[in-house]
Amino acid sequence: MRCRTDKLKKSTTTEKSSTEKNTPSPTQSTPKSTTPTSTTPTSTTPTTTTTAAPLPQQCKTAINLTEAWRLDYSGSYIQPVNGNYNGDTLRMINQGRLWFRFSGQAGVQLLNRCIQCHSCGCSVNLFTNGTMPTDVGIITPIDLYGADCGGNCQFAIDRGSVMRCSDRSNDFVYRYDGNDRRTDIGFCGMTA
Repeated sequence: MRCRTDKLKKSTTTEKSSTEKNTPSPTQSTPKSTTPTSTTPTSTTPTTTTTAAPLPQQCKTAINLTEAWRLDYSGSYIQPVNGNYNGDTLRMINQGRLWFRFSGQAGVQLLNRCIQCHSCGCSVNLFTNGTMPTDVGIITPIDLYGADCGGNCQFAIDRGSVMRCSDRSNDFVYRYDGNDRRTDIGFCGMTA
């Protein structure tokens, strides 16, 4: 029996001596020497990125009114559509209330003042004196007016909508919201 106890003591002593020597076991790693390092503080300048607002869908799909007769304010009785007056309101209703813009020879926006009747290629020429929106993408209701030939320069015809498409001046699209299906009512353009 004594032998056994001696063996146990020996093995315990062996374990202690290996621990006392600081010899790493196979599962321990040897510590690496470290050298002091210095860090230099860096300065970063914040960057500001300006992202343009996405173009509203109405601005992407609007049709262009480009005809030069839309700038005729003289009451010259121009009948530009196969010898007939222009009928924008009927066309807009029949085609699903299209959004439209003025471009090219038609000017850059809807006329904002009263002119003589029988101008702009129609019998009843439409304009608005409403305030144009300043924020992009906001649909804003406007009153549409026309001039009758009896001397009433500004009588209410119907309602429409306007939307600003970008921060550029005069970048608007319009929609006819009324129900007048006459064939002689049209929109007049104007230059900036």
